Amino acid sequence: MLRSTKSRKDTCKYCEGNGYVTLLLGGSETCYACKGSGNKKSR
Repeated sequence: MLRSTKSRKDTCKYCEGNGYVTLLLGGSETCYACKGSGNKKSR
């Protein structure tokens, strides 16, 4: 699935908009940067 350029700009760069990150030893956890929202943290 392709995303538009605007939504790509607004997605979290750590989880790529998924809301979770994959751990090296297996499994996943909620993204620490966006708290699972998938969006960039607003300042």
